[in-house]
Amino acid sequence: MANSNTVTVKDMVLRCLIQMIQARGHNIRSGWKTMFGVFTVAAREPYEGIVNMAFEHVTQIYNTRFGVVISQGAFADLIVCLTEFSKNIKFQKKSLQAIETLKASVTKMLKTPECPLSRKHIPATEAPDVTGSILKHQLNRQTQEEQFWYPVLIAFQDVLMTGDDLEVRS
Repeated sequence: MANSNTVTVKDMVLRCLIQMIQARGHNIRSGWKTMFGVFTVAAREPYEGIVNMAFEHVTQIYNTRFGVVISQGAFADLIVCLTEFSKNIKFQKKSLQAIETLKASVTKMLKTPECPLSRKHIPATEAPDVTGSILKHQLNRQTQEEQFWYPVLIAFQDVLMTGDDLEVRS
């Protein structure tokens, strides 16, 4: 998508991707990273139709497949994608909507059972730790916290420090 200057080609790429998500979204495993990469490129486009279509479908993924995205390890990619929409200087309305989605992602993350930081989270195995090492558990917990909090905090920092639109930054 980034290699083409033709709007119709970019539109077709997005529509194909959207069709894949609608048809087989429940079967997507490692492809979320690539898909969010395409949506991130679309967020930088100067064409309103492309940006609107991409944002609409990223929002749809956020609303309907958030748990799947977390369980497949693509949470950071979703946040990066939303960050790019937030920094789009040409379409302020989408930027503000993306900021609101970023803000809401923290609450949604903590309420989603697939997230290890959620109170509703049920570990895959309830087996006791063989070594009994508390440090191992703490390091694992720290890694999980960094895995989910770091992308969100960096996203806010990125919008504040590199965003060109004053209203979006405030």
